[in-house]
This record gives sequence, structure tokens and C-alpha cells, in this order.
Amino acid sequence: MSLRSRLIQILGLGRSTTAVTDGGKIRTVQMKFPTTGETRGEVPFMQHYGFASRPHAGCDFTVVALDHHPGKSIAIASNDQRWTITLAEGEIAMHDDQDQKFHLTRDGWDILDKSGNRILSSPAGVAITSATLTHNGVNIGSTHEHTGVTSGASDTGPPVA
Repeated sequence: MSLRSRLIQILGLGRSTTAVTDGGKIRTVQMKFPTTGETRGEVPFMQHYGFASRPHAGCDFTVVALDHHPGKSIAIASNDQRWTITLAEGEIAMHDDQDQKFHLTRDGWDILDKSGNRILSSPAGVAITSATLTHNGVNIGSTHEHTGVTSGASDTGPPVA
């Protein structure tokens, strides 16, 4: 058997037909293989330790058939073409389908949540964009109030807890 034939038997690309199942010790996924039209269920989805994801139905997976046996397949990587993020060469990011991200940029990092709250670190410093901001339970945002306010050139007391 040629090397090409052996690789075709070992490596494949599948597209999930359901969301990844989150239960037990390992996530599994049902997927359809476009080259054969075959559908396989409960394919284990192996992920790097410390990193976890639960892709939507329609996500692409790289699949490896152990011992050249399709019934012993495992998914080792995933990609969803519907949700991507633009990166400069050398950058990395974690992101989801809600436009939330943790992005290590060439100049620092950028954290964004689905509400639009952002923490941006760059050589110029750290910028925080948020409707409210608290530190140790005390409002230090744009709506905070102070104790000990007196008119004149005096300093105020600390923010009100």
C-alpha cells in the first residue's frame, strides 16, 4: 500500500453534525466526513491540557484513525470558519462566537467581553474601558464619590465604599 493511501486511511477531515457533547471524562462529537459521506458518532475530541472548548455543530475537525481503523478515530483539532479573528504574524488569541477575546498582540494584550468591557495593555500603558470599575469592592469609576469633600484647595478623602 502506498504512503498516500495509508495517510488517507489515517487522517481525515470531518464536520460536526451536532454540538460537542460535554459529559464524562472526554468530550465527544458526531461528525460527517465529506469525502465518504459517512457519519460517525461519539468520536472522542482530544484537547490540550488546561484548554477546553465546546464547538458548535458545523465545526471542522481533523481526525486521526488509530490503527488504520475508522471506528477508532479521535478528533485532535477543531476550526470554525464562521468565527475567526484577524492576527498579525506571531500573535495568538482565544476567542468565542460572541466576539469575546483574549488576544496577545505584538504590543501587549487585549481582553474584550461581550458587554464591550475592555482591558488593553500597550507600551503606552493600560487602558480600561467599562461602564463601572471597582477595586476591592469600592467604586473607582467615573461615577464614584468621595468622603471628606470640602470646598477650596483641600484634598478629598478616599472614595466611598
